[in-house]
Amino acid sequence: MAFTKFLFVITLITIASAGFVWEDDDDLFPGFSDTFKMREIPEIKSLEFDDIKTHVAGDNEQYTGESKSSYSSSSTVNGKTVSSGGVSELTNDGKAVEEKVMEYKDGD
Repeated sequence: MAFTKFLFVITLITIASAGFVWEDDDDLFPGFSDTFKMREIPEIKSLEFDDIKTHVAGDNEQYTGESKSSYSSSSTVNGKTVSSGGVSELTNDGKAVEEKVMEYKDGD
């Protein structure tokens, strides 16, 4: 076992002194930077509510756009908690746009 450890240490010393250490530069692994270049990811534009609402499908285009959003809030007015909220849904199949809105408020 001691002889195996000795051979292992001698091998490490030989490799380190044999010139396999690369030059001091910013590249941690020379030669690999060109091989493993990351592809550039194109910027993806987010769709806004109006983009979905106004889109008209072209010839030979199948389009379905959908947007759903909701909100809620509550506040204390004169010691009484007042809550409100709403839900909206927009569907565009490329030809017809359907928009549904539902809102609520305490006392309504």
